[in-house]
Amino acid sequence: MRLCSLSKKSPSSNGSTSLPIGGIDAAVSGEVSWRHAFGALTPISTSSFTGGSPFDIAGVLIARDAAVTEVGLDFHVAPNATLGISYNGSTPQMELSRAYSVRLT
Repeated sequence: MRLCSLSKKSPSSNGSTSLPIGGIDAAVSGEVSWRHAFGALTPISTSSFTGGSPFDIAGVLIARDAAVTEVGLDFHVAPNATLGISYNGSTPQMELSRAYSVRLT
């Protein structure tokens, strides 16, 4: 199996703080980082079926460099309940990736 290898996000800066919002305890967190890919930018996997010839499957081209942003906001709505919202995005030149999530724990 041949795969491209990605470095960890580096360098990065992150932080978090707690604050009351409308009488509810909340926690805000965030991170800004840079992701760099080493080696081949197209992930390739070699596979085969039982008794068959091997074949390659190529994935989507990965950006060499990308800025990554993560932001989250957690509301402590009850002693055993937290409502959280978050955003995660990367902005390389060739692609744009965004994810939003809402969770209740």
